[in-house]
Amino acid sequence: MRSLSGLRYWRLRAQFSQRELADALHVSTTTVSDWERGLARPRFEHTRHLLQLLGVPSLDELFDPLPADKEASA
Repeated sequence: MRSLSGLRYWRLRAQFSQRELADALHVSTTTVSDWERGLARPRFEHTRHLLQLLGVPSLDELFDPLPADKEASA
């Protein structure tokens, strides 16, 4: 299973806590944590909302490993 390796970066960039993001998506904080750690994947409708809420330009940005410059600022 591919992890959402960029999710934490984009969540922090958008200034969302895990709780705030979970509330916006109507899921638990455990679910958001599991997504960030690659233990689970969001459903399609959640993925679509993640892109919109966090301002992620493409789905690939959520799945691809972070470039070093993004990782350093996260």
